[in-house]
Amino acid sequence: MFSQLKKKKPIAKPRSVDQPCASEKIVFYKGTRIATSSGWQKVEDLQKGQSVRTADNHEELIADLGHEALRFSASRDTVRDWPVILPAGAVGNAEKILVSPNLRLVIENPNAKSRNQPKRVSVRAETLIGYRGIARAPLYVDLEQVAVSFSQAATLILEGGVLTDVPSTSGDLAVPPLDDRASRAILHKLRRADLRRSN
Repeated sequence: MFSQLKKKKPIAKPRSVDQPCASEKIVFYKGTRIATSSGWQKVEDLQKGQSVRTADNHEELIADLGHEALRFSASRDTVRDWPVILPAGAVGNAEKILVSPNLRLVIENPNAKSRNQPKRVSVRAETLIGYRGIARAPLYVDLEQVAVSFSQAATLILEGGVLTDVPSTSGDLAVPPLDDRASRAILHKLRRADLRRSN
């Protein structure tokens, strides 16, 4: 399944006023499994120079890794630092997963039927809070996290099928990103679509 992967450059550039900058760290929490060229692997076990599998069935080499902790003592009064929990099925994921609030999740674009609209867009995880049970996960203990960076933009596959866009060191993204305002507009359409399906 993960064999015969080829290298491919990103085909899209960021066009959002809220895009990540080159200095922004993208972190994953300890225990999160990521698809690699040799199968699923926990993020804390990844190595610099190792290849990971991307959503377009190619591979990207890890440029750098950093291990740190999200301190309970420093974040207990700062809700915005708390992780975001994605219940199973929230964004097409098969199982529950904990993600960083600033992690860019790749979702289907409900505006894709319109002219010149991309099929997929990326939004920050915390902008989806309130949708399909997505919520903050209160922090009661220190949480180990791993910062991962790539020389090229990469859309990674997390456990359960969650797709996340990680910028290159220059800040480019593989999937068109939305700022928070546009993300909320997309969320409104997604909720309306869910409501229509339930009726």
